[in-house]
Amino acid sequence: MDNTFIRALNGKPTEYTPCWFMRQAGRFLPEYRAIRSNYSDFFEFCADVEKAIEVTYLPIRELKVDAAILFSDLLVPLIPYKNLKVSIVETKGPIIELKGKLAELDKLLEPYDVEKELSYVGKIVKGFKKKYKNTPLIGFCGAPFTVLSYIVEGGSSKSFQKTKEFIYKNEKNYRNVMENLTNILIKFAVFQLQCGADAFQIFDSWVGTLSPEDYREFVFEYNQRLIEELKKKVDKPIIYFSTGTSGMLNTIKELNADCISIDWRISLKDAVKTIGSERVIQGNLDPVALFMDREKLKKRVDEILLAGLSAKAHIFNLGHGILPPTDPETVKWLVKYIHEKSRDLRSSLMD
Repeated sequence: MDNTFIRALNGKPTEYTPCWFMRQAGRFLPEYRAIRSNYSDFFEFCADVEKAIEVTYLPIRELKVDAAILFSDLLVPLIPYKNLKVSIVETKGPIIELKGKLAELDKLLEPYDVEKELSYVGKIVKGFKKKYKNTPLIGFCGAPFTVLSYIVEGGSSKSFQKTKEFIYKNEKNYRNVMENLTNILIKFAVFQLQCGADAFQIFDSWVGTLSPEDYREFVFEYNQRLIEELKKKVDKPIIYFSTGTSGMLNTIKELNADCISIDWRISLKDAVKTIGSERVIQGNLDPVALFMDREKLKKRVDEILLAGLSAKAHIFNLGHGILPPTDPETVKWLVKYIHEKSRDLRSSLMD
């Protein structure tokens, strides 16, 4: 595949800046909400192959973004573990119940057959690519630390105190668990890529809770192994995304990912300086900026597009997921504006 998104992800020149958005098929689209209302259980929804394919394509149809991302959830690889009960409660978010003691977590997370237990994920990927072969599809998983944090915290958290205590007080157990999770996530990611996903994003959504020193000591090696195993087994581009990690970019840039996706807490210009102009970068509009009036929003977008030209290639995205109250019309306008403005910027530089 050699479309604009994949070309940019591979660091090749493009006529315009491609864009897609995290949670682009989520709760802000009325078409999504209409389909979602038919399911009481979110994971039942994720496992409905035909509906998942439809929802994955929704943003391409409605928003005209340059890539689709698999409709799924970071917690899906945890569902087959017999000693975990995983659910999502509308008003509370994810809830994970551990059947056993946290001190024995490494023994409780027994390996499972990914292709058998999560076969529906492969069917969704294959079905999507069969139906929309010219649309680039991004597969994804959570990074090992982020997935671990959900287990230890029993869901989401503000302080991640339990996770940090688990690392500091039970380092041997922590490392055994991280090995187990990394192995499962490698298999899950490879499965998606072998089924036809064109690229892959690793979500390290909560790693910013750590200090730069802890990232280097306790997290980096597992992310690097995940990325390197994917590149060894399936040669397709890998994006590494994290939030709250501006102070860790000097370490993050050492990851073997093809593209580094950053949040809004650092300017794109400064991020490119730190990461290096020979890397592909993704980002980094604040999701709340979508509530600005359009003239102010244009200025923010222009700054990001201009800064992106100093990188090897740039993929426009938000610094995190689209928020549910966001107006879909604003997002449709934004995609059109990004395409048109970035074309103009490129042509003016060539004159």
